Amino acid sequence: MGIKKTVAILLVVCFIVSVTVAAVSANQQEYNRGYKDGCRDGYKDGFKEGKTDSKRPYSAFIKKEARKSDYDKGYERGYSDCFPKGYKAGLRAGSAGGNQKEYDRGYKEGCRDGYKDGFREGKADSRKPYSAFIKKEARKSDYARGYERGYSDCFPRGYKAGLNT
Repeated sequence: MGIKKTVAILLVVCFIVSVTVAAVSANQQEYNRGYKDGCRDGYKDGFKEGKTDSKRPYSAFIKKEARKSDYDKGYERGYSDCFPKGYKAGLRAGSAGGNQKEYDRGYKEGCRDGYKDGFREGKADSRKPYSAFIKKEARKSDYARGYERGYSDCFPRGYKAGLNT
């Protein structure tokens, strides 16, 4: 009778642990999805504000909620991390001219590739810096400058996410 009881208790414990692990994984995925969306929106809003040099802080754009889901927490963090980057890019675009659409397209594609490469390297825990993956050009187009910046901004985030999987 003692062995059956022990096996039953172990089965219950295994079930509880598996449910907990699944919940934590889902929470991290929601946080990551929120971070990505918040970063995109924060960068866009920051860019618009930087281009006009409004000097409004990102906190003026994000809604505060008493109870936050993991998605909301990730969104807020992503927004606050990326708003200043967008603002700085907007300041440069407002004063320097250039082809901002090409820069933005390069940034978006560089960020996507950087995150993907960082995630893969983080999962393998390779400890290679992002500079090992991006080609340097002597004379850069607006697209190439945007791509390089997007790659370098997003590679570390992908690496961290890869380590957590």
